[in-house]
Amino acid sequence: MNKRFESIIFNKFIYKFFIVIIFLSIAYSTSYQQFRYFDINNPRGLTDTRSYIKMAKGDYGVSPTHKFRFLIPKTVSILKPFIGNINSTHINNINESKSNENLKLRFWIVNIGLTTLTAYLLYNFQKLIGLNEIGSFLGSLIFLTSRNTIVNTGVTLVDAGQNFAI
Repeated sequence: MNKRFESIIFNKFIYKFFIVIIFLSIAYSTSYQQFRYFDINNPRGLTDTRSYIKMAKGDYGVSPTHKFRFLIPKTVSILKPFIGNINSTHINNINESKSNENLKLRFWIVNIGLTTLTAYLLYNFQKLIGLNEIGSFLGSLIFLTSRNTIVNTGVTLVDAGQNFAI
């Protein structure tokens, strides 16, 4: 292969990788506080989380409106052997068990991955419809820093998957 051609391909890969890393860092920095201070035992109005936690533990006897949103809870349960029981010395709530903390962490990892992928696809879609690089990047930043996206990413919900589907 031509060295110049290889260099161009490598530079495009590095550029795309850099954009994904920026989106990941923004998703992380905006949703971390929401993740850290969310209490599974006291969801403050986000009662859907109880159904998704049951589903991640394998209990699908939840309300019919939640039962068919199984992809993210199933992905969270698949991640259990890989992430396992991470020892968290910073459990926020004394009533929250380590298993709930680990479950919450797995939901956050899945949600942050989906949110980052959604931001990157949105960035490419905006470029495809004619926006320049800066405009596409700013559009994805607006998506990542919106309140709904932050809550969907940081809390034990499945709405990050709905953002991805849209």
